[in-house]
Amino acid sequence: MAASTFPVVANIPAAELDHLDWYRQLGASHRHRDESAADAARRLQDRDREQQRALRRRWPGIVEAMRHVIRCYNEGAGHEALSVSEEANDERRDLVVQVVARGQQTLTMALVDGDLCVSTTPAVTGAADDGRRWIALDEPSDETVAVHVLRHWLLRL
Repeated sequence: MAASTFPVVANIPAAELDHLDWYRQLGASHRHRDESAADAARRLQDRDREQQRALRRRWPGIVEAMRHVIRCYNEGAGHEALSVSEEANDERRDLVVQVVARGQQTLTMALVDGDLCVSTTPAVTGAADDGRRWIALDEPSDETVAVHVLRHWLLRL
């Protein structure tokens, strides 16, 4: 029996060694893909953290604007028809403000993981997402955000 004249590396015949470069390139391509995905995930986390910081900075102004709208509503109603309460908590927790109307109808606005969530009780029957609305903070002013949050609910009272 004659020995093979082709060298063998790790039980791979030399004739197939040329194909190993393809595997090397495939591995490099997958590494690049994985690094890009990790970079994109980091950028998304950074953006979310910055959005949450920006919302936390704007929160006092939005709440004060809501209080102003509620004062105007109460003046028009001739009595304190609505009251506002803010849940005091630290920087690590969600921020919550609640407006209570007659019949214990409520509107709650909360800062949840960098997004504003608005919910009402009683919830709107048949509403998607249990009647919760997610508010984008692309509005230029805190007053505009406050009006956007309150208007629909106030019209239903």
